[in-house]
Amino acid sequence: MPKINLHTRRLLASRDLRLALISLDEWNIVDINGPDHLSYLQSQVTIDVTTLLDNQHVITAHCNSKGKICTTIRLFHRGNGLAYITRRNMTKTQLNILKNYSVFSKTNIITDKNAVLLGIAGDQSRYILETIFKHIPNSISPVVQSEENILLWFGEPAERFLLITTKERAAIIRNTLKIKAQLYDSAQWLALEIEAGLPIIDSCTSFQFLPQEANLQELHAISFNKGCYIGQEIIARTKFHNANKRSLYWLTGTAERIPEAGDSLETKIRNHWRHIGTVLAACQIGKSTISIQAILRNNLPENTALRLLSDDTSRLLIQYLPYKLYSKI
Repeated sequence: MPKINLHTRRLLASRDLRLALISLDEWNIVDINGPDHLSYLQSQVTIDVTTLLDNQHVITAHCNSKGKICTTIRLFHRGNGLAYITRRNMTKTQLNILKNYSVFSKTNIITDKNAVLLGIAGDQSRYILETIFKHIPNSISPVVQSEENILLWFGEPAERFLLITTKERAAIIRNTLKIKAQLYDSAQWLALEIEAGLPIIDSCTSFQFLPQEANLQELHAISFNKGCYIGQEIIARTKFHNANKRSLYWLTGTAERIPEAGDSLETKIRNHWRHIGTVLAACQIGKSTISIQAILRNNLPENTALRLLSDDTSRLLIQYLPYKLYSKI
């Protein structure tokens, strides 16, 4: 995927963004087409692909036979087939798994190396996009396709857009917005994904968690009515036996360093710090606030004291997600 170099600058929470143009170099887009592409993908991911409308995009998971998430993907229609957005560091691994059985079906799976992905966020984002594009997506129609462009709408943590376009068109947009917008690298989009409670599964946390543990049931990213898919038996059993003991959380606070995916988190039990969960993603917001996405034990009180492993200076608190956890209902 061509890179549009934007600035590395101090990240902001969604409420503080005015107009941001964000390079999404840490994500890739993959196309799936061919006569059997719908039925093939239906056997691979957790949502019912046959119900996906032309103007929708959805998050879903691609799992292994044990029901553990390989990675999450953002799926939508593109041209005569489907496309999805996934983390760059997981693309090769996930494609190899996805292609394992595609030789038995008429399905083409190709990374689009020519597309450019850009994020547009902030409370002025809709206004500025209306000066560039004729049609803008919204909550009713979250996907708009026109010529060489696709725009995806996101409502959380605040209105934002993901643009899929050509290198030439991306350069024009960058030049149009560079005076009005703050330019960010992909870390700013990651910060918004964390705040929105959308699970980030990277190479070091892949194949560790069930979809329910990453809140994909709350995000309507699992179908329990479709036919078989890889990992379906264990995922269904977890739901119907009420066996899930973990959830995805958003934490903020302070620490000596920005944690990395796979780092351990602790809580205090009877005056001793004990392991309670795993970091999926993290970044620094503003001057000193650490924002973390983590999978922890279910039903933790909101005032639970948390810290990074063996970091005596670390103080982390649970923040509200923009959706309810089933375990708390």
